[in-house]
Parts: sequence; structure tokens; C-alpha cells
Amino acid sequence: MRTERQAPLLAELQRFVSVLEGYTDVVVESLGGRMVTSHSRLDEALRRHRLERGDATGFVDRLLGLELDRGHYDAGVAFCRGVVERSDGTLDQLNRLWSDESMVPTESELAAPGLWLARIDLPDLDD
Repeated sequence: MRTERQAPLLAELQRFVSVLEGYTDVVVESLGGRMVTSHSRLDEALRRHRLERGDATGFVDRLLGLELDRGHYDAGVAFCRGVVERSDGTLDQLNRLWSDESMVPTESELAAPGLWLARIDLPDLDD
């Protein structure tokens, strides 16, 4: 029951959720080993939870029209890791994702994090 006008919004929502999941993984990888002695078990639990999502989560996904598969999660993780690797190795640049809705990467940027980094560092022409 989705309309053609909703398709671009749904694609953006799916990209956002992919990046959100990827961000979670990268933060757990980055901070978990230093802060939690049982980091590997926590990381494994997070991955297992993602694979064994319950009926309630699946219902909400279907209600929103989300069709996330393993590829979406992998793309989000690869994007977030790529941003960290191409920047200073910290989460600082990646954390800019949450500063404004315009920071959601495009489809091209999701596949090539360097494009996203280039876009967010461009000077604002409206100033």
C-alpha cells in the first residue's frame, strides 16, 4: 500500500537504518574492547540479535515498509568503518551523522564513504 511518492522516503529511511546499525557495530568495536572485558560476547550477542529479530520487530519493519537484509547491515558497517578509516581513526567525523538530517548519506555515499566525507567538508555556499 505504498505510493510512488513514498519510495524515495523509504529508500532514505532504509539507508538511515543501515547506517544506524553500522554505527552501533563500529562503536561497539571501537569502545567495547577498551571498556568491557567481555566485549567479544557482547559483539556476538549484538550480531545474533540482528539475525534473530523477533516477531514484534518484524511487524514494525513491515508496517514501516522496511525490507532490510544482511546486505543493508553490511553496507552500513562498511560505510561507518570507511569513514573512520578515512578520517583520523576516531569517531569524531562519523559522529557528524547526528548533527543534521542532511548528513544521511546518499546511496552513492553509502557505497563510497569518501564521497560523504568530501560533501560534509565542503564550505556552505549560503554563508
